[in-house]
Amino acid sequence: MLCVFCLCFSCFPPSVYIDYNEDVDFKKYPTYNFYAPNTAISEQEENLIMDLIEENLQAKGLESQVISKFSIDFLVEFVQTENSFSFGAQYAGNIGASYSDLNNSSTYVVMTISFADALTSELFWQAVVEKKINPYISDEELTVLYQDFVELALANYPPKPEEKANLDEAKSKTNQTDDGASNSEKSNSTTQKETGK
Repeated sequence: MLCVFCLCFSCFPPSVYIDYNEDVDFKKYPTYNFYAPNTAISEQEENLIMDLIEENLQAKGLESQVISKFSIDFLVEFVQTENSFSFGAQYAGNIGASYSDLNNSSTYVVMTISFADALTSELFWQAVVEKKINPYISDEELTVLYQDFVELALANYPPKPEEKANLDEAKSKTNQTDDGASNSEKSNSTTQKETGK
């Protein structure tokens, strides 16, 4: 039963939520630094997450500097939700009905990574990743989970503004339409010439 219970928890994929200021030019933020971590996790876990974030950002060409363009803050929370429901079976005769109450708690781990302008402290990008986990998760499994969370959170950083993507798509459609119209005009012109002959 415990194995089945653990397997059920492992089947839930993480949920990722990204929010950012679309007016920000992310090229203005080539260097970063960390706020002093203030979390409920151990110092070893904090250092692990900082290392994971650094590795990811450095792979994107960003650099760590004492006097940086933006600051990084992160938070890891373990949230429990309580769900209670009744179950049982009803029998005929003198036995009557028999019902039981079962309290079922779910555990979620939530990681929030925030980027803020180092000069103004204005938040310009944030990612939240959460997943329902086995409450008996091991340290090794938790390490792998942190790695997955950081990778998912920073997968599309720096973001490509939707407006620019839509503009590029609109331009592409316009070019296709123009090409089609041009080809159509050429075809009509050729037909007219042949008809004239």
